[in-house]
Amino acid sequence: MKSPNSSEVDDEYNRTLYVRLPHTIHNMDEIRDLFAGDIQIKLPRQSSRHCHVIFSTVEEKMKNLKEVRKKRINDKRITACPPKAKPEIQKKKIEKKTTMPSPKPEQKITRILYVTNINQKTTANTIKKALGSCKSVTFLDNIGKDVKQAIVRFSDPQRAVEYLKKERPWPVLDGNQLVIKPDTRKQKKKSPGLKMWDGDVEITDGLKLDEINNTKNTKNTKEVAAKKKKMHVQKSPTIKKNKIKKKKSVSLNSTTDEEK
Repeated sequence: MKSPNSSEVDDEYNRTLYVRLPHTIHNMDEIRDLFAGDIQIKLPRQSSRHCHVIFSTVEEKMKNLKEVRKKRINDKRITACPPKAKPEIQKKKIEKKTTMPSPKPEQKITRILYVTNINQKTTANTIKKALGSCKSVTFLDNIGKDVKQAIVRFSDPQRAVEYLKKERPWPVLDGNQLVIKPDTRKQKKKSPGLKMWDGDVEITDGLKLDEINNTKNTKNTKEVAAKKKKMHVQKSPTIKKNKIKKKKSVSLNSTTDEEK
């Protein structure tokens, strides 16, 4: 079904009457008896007292409008008038969101590359000679694999970039062509030094906790030893005095016995 054009809607609106009866409309014959000519009746979905009547021309509409206003049903007049215009509903324009593709991250210039598909017979020295300007070759654990893997560190970063961009051909060693990729391992970041205040000493987490505890223990032992020395120094004269008093008491006792 084609949707009606705006001109057709306006023409139909001009040929339409809104009709309201004093009672509920039971059938369309009640409306047809009120008007003359070829008409089209539009009833609402639910039972109601009003409806819309569409005429073939605007002239027939005006004639029937004059006639129906003179008629009565049970001494009650019939309401007939042009229908109210429906407000135009403006459709919201849905703006399409344009998403820009995120730029691809550029390859970082690095000296470290990941090399795989290495034959089990191939040694680190042969890899160094084949790649050139190679500083070190470290083989990775490859348990249960037929080929070896290695981390290669170059002394010249430009040479590493050339292998990544395939500007230099990947060498073939012991029947296996090396596969060179960037090193994508996640490197552990060093945590920044946290400062703690321990009395008069400022401690960073670069020091181990064991060393800190050992220093505390040594301090405590030194303090305890110093206190013991002080206590010994303070007690020593009193001990001598007590010994002298005991000697005197012993000598006095001996003299009294002799006198007896």
